[in-house]
Amino acid sequence: MLGEVTLQGDDMKKFLLVTLLSFFALGWAQMDSTGITVTGTGTTYGEPDLAIVDLGVDSVDPDVVVASTKTDEVVAKLLETFTSLGIDRKDVRTSYYNVYRETPYTPEGTTGEAVYRVQNIMSVTVLDISKVGQLVSESITAGANAVNNIQYTLSNSTELEGEARNLAMKNATSKAQELAELANVELGDIVMITDSSYSVPVPLPYAREAASSASLATGQLGVTATITVRFEITQRGQ
Repeated sequence: MLGEVTLQGDDMKKFLLVTLLSFFALGWAQMDSTGITVTGTGTTYGEPDLAIVDLGVDSVDPDVVVASTKTDEVVAKLLETFTSLGIDRKDVRTSYYNVYRETPYTPEGTTGEAVYRVQNIMSVTVLDISKVGQLVSESITAGANAVNNIQYTLSNSTELEGEARNLAMKNATSKAQELAELANVELGDIVMITDSSYSVPVPLPYAREAASSASLATGQLGVTATITVRFEITQRGQ
């Protein structure tokens, strides 16, 4: 059975120093003779109310004019599909267009017939996220063969950002109070606040095979705030 160990004097100071250094090594805080600087984070979650879908067509043909015509025909059908789903034309833009010559190689290392590839990818903003699955399915039916990305996001994240900032401030203050207690100092006024960042989840990669099912999970989106705060410190008893 292990007995209780009591630290006093220099041993206690060494223990506190090691503890503080552990905080510093993990990037939680910095401390000098005049103050404590800490970083706090906070995350809040909300339901997405907006989706951005990148999809389009990739056509290949030995004749560049034919390849371009194939792409244009599919794009025309896609625009009709978007309109039928109530998507305004202003919410559709071409995000990627490319025409290039491609020379295929056989397994034996010889070259095949050169072809031209014409790609047109459109970015579609969907204000009614319940229609995203239908949009993908009907676009594939209309000839789309590239579904590059689906991103669920927030049309207005201001409220969530404020909540996340509040949580980050509480987190930073709690860290500073804990460090001040360990260092046997009094926490003073705030002398600096840096509002570092907000982050919204990255786009959701999406496979064409899965898209055809028109069954999509939106989940929740997290908004993260990071705040760096510096507090003055004084020796206890002063």
